[in-house]
Amino acid sequence: MSCRFAELDQRLQQTNSPTAITAVAGMGGVGKTELAIRYARSRLGAYHAGVCWVKARGTELATQVLAFAQDHLGLVPPETLQDAERRVGYCWARWPGQGRVLLILDDLADWNVIQPFLPTSDRFRILVTTRKTFIGVQPVPLDVLAPTYSFALLKSLAGAERCEAQRTDAERLCEWLGHLPLALELVGRYLGGKPDLTLCEMLSRLRGKGLDHPSTKRAEGMMTAERGVGAALELSWDELSQPQRELGCLLSLFALAPVPWEMAQRCFPDLDPEDLEDARDSGLLGASMLQRKGEGFYQLHKLVREFLRAKLELMPSAAGLNKAFVGALVAAARRIPQQTTLEIFSAYAPLIPHIEELSEERTEDLGEYDLLWPFVALQRLHEYQSLFFQAEACAAKALAASSRRFGPEHPNVALSLNNLAELYRDQGRYEEAEPLYTQALEIAEQTLGQSHPTTKTIRGNLNTLKNKPS
Repeated sequence: MSCRFAELDQRLQQTNSPTAITAVAGMGGVGKTELAIRYARSRLGAYHAGVCWVKARGTELATQVLAFAQDHLGLVPPETLQDAERRVGYCWARWPGQGRVLLILDDLADWNVIQPFLPTSDRFRILVTTRKTFIGVQPVPLDVLAPTYSFALLKSLAGAERCEAQRTDAERLCEWLGHLPLALELVGRYLGGKPDLTLCEMLSRLRGKGLDHPSTKRAEGMMTAERGVGAALELSWDELSQPQRELGCLLSLFALAPVPWEMAQRCFPDLDPEDLEDARDSGLLGASMLQRKGEGFYQLHKLVREFLRAKLELMPSAAGLNKAFVGALVAAARRIPQQTTLEIFSAYAPLIPHIEELSEERTEDLGEYDLLWPFVALQRLHEYQSLFFQAEACAAKALAASSRRFGPEHPNVALSLNNLAELYRDQGRYEEAEPLYTQALEIAEQTLGQSHPTTKTIRGNLNTLKNKPS
């Protein structure tokens, strides 16, 4: 945190422009207020005329400044100044003492509302904590904790001996909480009050209840934070428009990996691309609920994703968003050819975690003609990398999913058997491939008929294998 102090000092001492502290993860709970408090305490000597702290969310800036000036400085504007802006200006102009003043605006949501009341004298240095980005306000990005510091924070609250003895579960717990300081502090204090609760069981409870678990909700009096994780995120949610909310909920359906922006666009084919960009930039990025992960890629923090998935279940448009998400990924899976090149693999590799999520968690949303495609796409991408064990697992999962959904005598089962057989054939495992081809052909002939293209393809594959040179 000392490096952040140095960066703040440099900006505050060299310029009168306000400094915004924002979370790179784009969410509340990353420690913006805590950093501001520690900075103010550590640098009191640099601000000889004092520090003024204002809670910038939910209360008028003018009211707080006038109350502070009267209670702490004995400044009372004359009654002839009726305008709030002029009354606040009177206090700034007559601020007592010599030297600089540090004005901290904590959790600022709307820059335009407070700008008319800001001091203009170069005596004042203005430090802003905010979840938003403001034009002309240079941010100091504050990220979630590195895993080492995340583990150390949990240890300090839940007990060092306990965390060391259950280190693997402690690290998994930190990972589930996304290394977010607020979440770690809340859960750590909760564990501190339950010494017999294992970290494994704590993790299981969080996985079951998510942000509805009591441990993520209660902020204690000794904490800087006044809200739990869900309540902190709710403040950002309240400021989003309906299109921005729908985009956020749509993105929550993807895996915890960078999402290619074009995939989000494909989910909203009827929306103007510029409007969708505005929902992303002014809405989710602007409210610090989304991270930019390089050109054309975006990702939600884990707990933001948890929060938005819960919101999605309550949205009237939930079914449509789910359908659009599944349709876009299936369409992408269909476009991956059997003969994959480096260029094709590079284009589709970013989709691997998202297609995996679809194949593992959402097969119930796939229709009869879509069910196999996520598995087939993954098999092809893994085969290109010579990851035959993973490719075989995908083919086996496709066969299991088809059999479970449609029963053992279905064209999808025949196709799954054929795909697994082809994988074995390509590896020279001919004795394993032949009975699978034979079984696939029997099912195809029975369900599709002798002359169906799929039946002919399987028959041709079987004949080629039987007639291969010894």
